Amino acid sequence: HWLFWRYASYWFFSLMFLMGSLSLGHFLLKRFYGPPRKIYEHLTLSFGVGFFCFELLSYGAGALQLYQFKTFTFFALPALMIAVGGPSFFHFLSRLRRHRRRHARRARPLPLWALVVMAFGVLGLLMVYFPVLSPKNAQFDTLWKHLAIAEDYVASGGLRRFPEGWTPSTRPHMTSFLFAWAFLIP
Repeated sequence: HWLFWRYASYWFFSLMFLMGSLSLGHFLLKRFYGPPRKIYEHLTLSFGVGFFCFELLSYGAGALQLYQFKTFTFFALPALMIAVGGPSFFHFLSRLRRHRRRHARRARPLPLWALVVMAFGVLGLLMVYFPVLSPKNAQFDTLWKHLAIAEDYVASGGLRRFPEGWTPSTRPHMTSFLFAWAFLIP
């Protein structure tokens, strides 16, 4: 009954989602924006564009009623994104690694005070992250709109109309497609 393996699988699924978003976003930015300008700017924009594409793909999967094939849909969405943008993104990462290695040879080692400051930063990040893990932390909008819509879509096998006139379903809810993907976890 140890929860380590459950959390490890959640981290793996999150990394799968991250790699899918980054790789497809990188592919689209490189194709339409040209070569990357600044590394951190490019990675941030790549994730944003890839995340938006992920939600569009999740919407398309719901419109095609693919949520009824839970395990297939859960793994197919990020796998498709990695298949499209992966080769280009991994080539970008290898170039970035070579650049970092070359730069690290010329750089001076970090002083002790910088390492202490970074340790406090990591500690602060953990202090923010661990309380957020509680399900009691979800906000009203998330509980009664996004999670409810996502759960209904997955239970229905895909997108559906809400003929009962449920008002929250008439507003934009792109976040519900991300939550619907999470509800597809096998």
